[in-house]
Amino acid sequence: MMITNILTAAGVVLFLTLLMRAARSARATVDPATGARVARYSPVFRALGWFFVLGGIGLCILTLKVAGNVTLGVAVCVATMAAVLALLIEFTRIRVSWEETNLVLHSPWRGVRTIRWPELAEVRFSQTAGWFVLRDRTGEVIRLSMWLGGLAELLQDLRSRAPADLWPQIDESVSSWKKRSR
Repeated sequence: MMITNILTAAGVVLFLTLLMRAARSARATVDPATGARVARYSPVFRALGWFFVLGGIGLCILTLKVAGNVTLGVAVCVATMAAVLALLIEFTRIRVSWEETNLVLHSPWRGVRTIRWPELAEVRFSQTAGWFVLRDRTGEVIRLSMWLGGLAELLQDLRSRAPADLWPQIDESVSSWKKRSR
């Protein structure tokens, strides 16, 4: 039993390390229509989302076949599919674009949000949530997952375009991110 726990923990650490490597090695693309740089989840994450959907379907079929209580089987199925579909939507629909004047987040959860570079008032990295929090002077907030492909390029551009008084916050946030994502 102890060996199984150790192997499982090692497998999870290896899996997360490979996911972080995929995220950090993915590069931003250029939107041909606008010329804006674009960060998204890497193809590895999008494939993982589809894998989870297929696994969820398999789990639903298995649960419904072996469940003595149909209501419980349906509840497990609905909960599982809601969770894996949320991951799939996150991995395939989140899009962050940036250009000379602003940063735009396209999110299925909160719609389109824009922060103009000169209006940026706060940058921090949330160790707990694993995302960068960008807030402008009006209170608009954009959260950027540490798992986004192209994030390193976005952070470089953020430092060069943000007001100079935010550079220490940006440097501290990037340092925290690098420590967390080793």
